[in-house]
Amino acid sequence: MATTEITFDAFYGAETILKRCEEYGWRYYTKVKSNRLLNGKQVRHRHRHPYWEEEGALSCGLHARVVRHGKRYFLTNNFLLAKKEVVGSYDARWKIEEVFRMLHAELGLDECASRSFAAQSTHTALAMTAYTILASQKTGSEGTVYQRHDRCMVDADYTVLLVNSFVKQGDLVGA
Repeated sequence: MATTEITFDAFYGAETILKRCEEYGWRYYTKVKSNRLLNGKQVRHRHRHPYWEEEGALSCGLHARVVRHGKRYFLTNNFLLAKKEVVGSYDARWKIEEVFRMLHAELGLDECASRSFAAQSTHTALAMTAYTILASQKTGSEGTVYQRHDRCMVDADYTVLLVNSFVKQGDLVGA
């Protein structure tokens, strides 16, 4: 059985959430503030070197690993990955942030005025489909996903071309 891995911001790194992750058997990667306690001492006071790692006990009793990378501190319960991989696992979270930024700012994910679950689900699915179509095009002369979005807003022919290209690729279910 594959182990579930989750990544979350320091805001969600509360001890109750970490304990729940442990209960579920999940591997987690999170950024932590420099005042987080490891073996009874704040992580910022553990070592002077800007790149280090250490395993130990958190104040809640969980066994974890802290990786310092420059000015950032990362917490994980994965003791097998190299330091660089821990940082990479956390940094992969940024791609998700970019998708949600686009969904909210450009595709109106949070602008559904309906209160029904069915309408909200449909609205969410359509916003995500629009993102998928915009992101499916290979970068190059087409520009970024934001540039493709802006062009779709002013050029209906381009939008039709983009959707048709997406459908021809077989990416659209039922196409």
